[in-house]
Amino acid sequence: MVYESVLLFGVIFIPAYLFSALAQFRGDPASPLRYGFQLTILVALGTYFIWCWRRGGQTLPMKTWKFRLEASGGGSPSLARCISRYALTWAGPLLGLVVYKLVVVATGFGTARFSYAAFLFALPFFFTNFLWALIDRDRQFLHDRLARTRLALLG
Repeated sequence: MVYESVLLFGVIFIPAYLFSALAQFRGDPASPLRYGFQLTILVALGTYFIWCWRRGGQTLPMKTWKFRLEASGGGSPSLARCISRYALTWAGPLLGLVVYKLVVVATGFGTARFSYAAFLFALPFFFTNFLWALIDRDRQFLHDRLARTRLALLG
């Protein structure tokens, strides 16, 4: 994941730069352009992953570590499965954000700034997709189970 993150910097740099330059977005959190910027990053990441998974089932780090994405029955995953896998990958982080916000609202802590206590409480929810593999009978991530895909180790 660290290797993938390093490469993702390059993937999102150009779309982020173009959005910032063309929309004159300076990173102001109060700007309504913030949501457009976030959507641009989300679409750029999705395009990268879906394109790689459809073209051989591997990103560059997956090739290095000899993993390939497959449909659960074998073979290449369909475009719909790749899209659903990408969308479902965000389920854990979104659940973590919802839990964080609920804890902040329920306790009143962190309404003016970041709450470490609420973050620590929500942390396991951020990693739901990955923690699922600890209890799954096939050791699959939650997003793979739901999208009917799997990671296969190549010889």
